[in-house]
Amino acid sequence: GALAHSPIGPHPAPTMLHPEAVLLARRRLAAGTLTLALLVTRTPAVAQARPATPEPAGPLTSVADVIRRAREAAPASRIAFRSARLAARAADLAAVPLLPFLSLDASAVRQTLNLAAFGFPGPSAASDPFSVYAGGVRVQQALLDPAAWRRWQAQRDSAAAAAGDADAGRDGAATVAAVRFYQVLAANATLDGRLADSALAAAILSDVEARRRVGQVTDIDVTRARLGVLAAAARLTDARGAREQARLDLGLAIGAPIDTVTDVIDVLRAPVERGMAT
Repeated sequence: GALAHSPIGPHPAPTMLHPEAVLLARRRLAAGTLTLALLVTRTPAVAQARPATPEPAGPLTSVADVIRRAREAAPASRIAFRSARLAARAADLAAVPLLPFLSLDASAVRQTLNLAAFGFPGPSAASDPFSVYAGGVRVQQALLDPAAWRRWQAQRDSAAAAAGDADAGRDGAATVAAVRFYQVLAANATLDGRLADSALAAAILSDVEARRRVGQVTDIDVTRARLGVLAAAARLTDARGAREQARLDLGLAIGAPIDTVTDVIDVLRAPVERGMAT
C-alpha cells in the first residue's frame, strides 16, 4: 500500500525498488572496490636487469668474455638473481600495511519511488523507473603500527643481504669459469704436445724399421720403437679426453647449453708464437 499504519500514526513507506533493479544491479559500472597501494618506500636495490639467457655457442676470445658470460648466464648466477628478487618482493609486501590505500567505488542502480509516501497523489503510487548513480573515494593511512614497521625493516634487511649474496654468487661463478677457461687452454697445449709425441714416435719407428732392414739394429730395437708408438697413442687418447672434459666443464660454468661444444681461442700461445716468428 501507499501508507504504512502504526499505533502512533501514518508514516511514509520506504522507497520501493523496481523489479528490474536486482537484475540491473548486476550490471554496475563498478562492481566492487578498486584498491591501489601507493608505494612510497623503496626496498634495497637489487639488480633489476633480467638475467641473460644462455648465448649461442661461440668461441671465447678472452678471460673477460668468459667472466661476462658467467656473471650473466651461469646457473649459480641465475639462481642468486632469482633469490635476491624474491627477497625484494617479500620486502615490498611487508611494506604494504604501512602505505596509504586509495579506494574507488562506483555503482548504478535502477529503482522507483512510492510517490504517495511523499504526498504526491496520482493514478499510480509508483514513479517511473530511473537510474541512480553513486561514487566515492576513500583514503586510508596507518598512523602507528610498530609490528608492521619491524616486519618491514626485517624484510628490507633480508633483501639487502640477498642482494649481497647475489653479487657474491656471480663473482664466484665468474671465478670458477675463469679457472675452467685456463684449464681448457692447458688441455689444448697438452693435446698438441701429445700429438707431437705421437708423430715423433711414428717417425722413430719408421727409421728403426728401415735400419733393421739393412742390419744396423736388432729386433728388440724395433719392438722398443713400436712400444713407444703405442705409449704415445695412449697418452694422446688421455689428452683428448682431458681436453673434452675441460671444455664440458667450461660450458657448464658459463651456462652454455649442454648439447653444444665450447671453443676457445688460445690467448696464451699467440704471443709466444709471434715472438718465435720474429
